[in-house]
Amino acid sequence: MDDARTLTREERSRRGAGPAQAPEAAEPPGDSQCRLEALSGPMDGRVFHIAATPATLGRGEGCAVVLPLDGTISRQHARIVLEQGRYWLEDLGSRCGTFVGSSRTFAKTPLDNGTIFALGDTEIEFTCKPPSH
Repeated sequence: MDDARTLTREERSRRGAGPAQAPEAAEPPGDSQCRLEALSGPMDGRVFHIAATPATLGRGEGCAVVLPLDGTISRQHARIVLEQGRYWLEDLGSRCGTFVGSSRTFAKTPLDNGTIFALGDTEIEFTCKPPSH
């Protein structure tokens, strides 16, 4: 059996992994520039938009991105911040960790378009317009 983290999006589509259609939010809120798409796990196919940073990700209702279906995600699991013109991902001391690629991250990690990271059992792709100056 293949590990979902090692398959590209195209390979997953060809194999029929994930939903036939990923539900897309009709319009991003406000002037949202960042988009998170769950590629696997209990939140597979869901799309989230970040309107402002810092944006906390987790199961807690006060988070900017609420991921309630994955019990391995902490209430306040990770945060996306914009610093010095760059987006960063930081773990907030979660129990199961935050992974970029196959490496658990403990420090702020830069996010580029197409970066795939995992919170608990949910794998997420980050895409974002460059911040305006």
